[in-house]
Amino acid sequence: MVHFNNGLHSLGSDRANWEKNLRAALHLIQQKAPKAKLIWAQSTPLKSPELTARAKELNAIAARVTTAEKIPVNDLFALMDPLPRETYWSDTYHYKKEGVQILGKAVSACCLNALGLTPATAEDAKKTLDAAATATGPTGKLK
Repeated sequence: MVHFNNGLHSLGSDRANWEKNLRAALHLIQQKAPKAKLIWAQSTPLKSPELTARAKELNAIAARVTTAEKIPVNDLFALMDPLPRETYWSDTYHYKKEGVQILGKAVSACCLNALGLTPATAEDAKKTLDAAATATGPTGKLK
């Protein structure tokens, strides 16, 4: 599984060159990991409306490329864009803890779904830890 993106550090790139390089990167990943399932992560919005508009441009190019290459897309832009910038962004590019948690859950769910898996419940996790416990237990301390 390769869940990847190339966007926010390329906001100022020439668009035609960026598309050419995105295609080359995809083909390199496919060459080096031919059995890997690829998932493209749309670039997230930014705190700045001007930079968010640039991210949308890259996302539109990426959508064209991923559609042509039949690569599924995790639309993190649509997930994060409606959220209030002051609440979830720590600066122009980065998210506060709450935003990171939202993104982490979305990426995890997307990858698990692509693999045909479901997230473990807290009860499942406890059962797995209990089953794997040695004489010292899962924490390494004597029971």
